[in-house]
Amino acid sequence: MEHAGDDTPLGDLARDVRADRQWPQDEPESFELYNEHLESMRACSDALVTLKEAWGLYEEIPAQT
Repeated sequence: MEHAGDDTPLGDLARDVRADRQWPQDEPESFELYNEHLESMRACSDALVTLKEAWGLYEEIPAQT
């Protein structure tokens, strides 16, 4: 978790994901998968916004070939 040490909302999300034993472990498939998981865990709206921002950053990473 690259951002787990950051004192930012993204860092908070990274730490929460790392501690969440129910977090989907498969390769990232879709934003909806992770968003639905956070919603099912009754995450606050700030966490959902941060996930959306993090997903946008993820999508900017060039594909590994």
